[in-house]
Amino acid sequence: MKKYMKLIMVALFATLTFSLASCSDDDDDYSDGLSGVWEGRWGDSYESGTIRLEFKTSSKVIVSETFDQYPEDNYSQEMSYALVGNPNESAILKIWGTEVDGDPFSSEMVIKIDGKTMTCINEDDEVTYLTRK
Repeated sequence: MKKYMKLIMVALFATLTFSLASCSDDDDDYSDGLSGVWEGRWGDSYESGTIRLEFKTSSKVIVSETFDQYPEDNYSQEMSYALVGNPNESAILKIWGTEVDGDPFSSEMVIKIDGKTMTCINEDDEVTYLTRK
């Protein structure tokens, strides 16, 4: 469970890394572009499932993950998030909080939004596509 959550988070933060160059609109708040629900599938030959991110305007995100092979591991957890940069160009998404088992969690990934599709690239350069619902 932690592996895939971390992969998704890294993917989102990796995309954001490219937008850290200093510019005059660094103070712009682009988090409204994230508001709403984003869903996608993840997986490999061993494990697969879905990821759902519900971004709130209060810098909170509800992260829900399902596991096709291990439904007893499904979870939903509220966490905090920060967005650095413009997600329509390339931005870094940071998500942190406490996992269901009580362990601390933090991840960041690079994201880019194109219409109803969010491309997430994690620190292992794994790509996940989420669709706005």
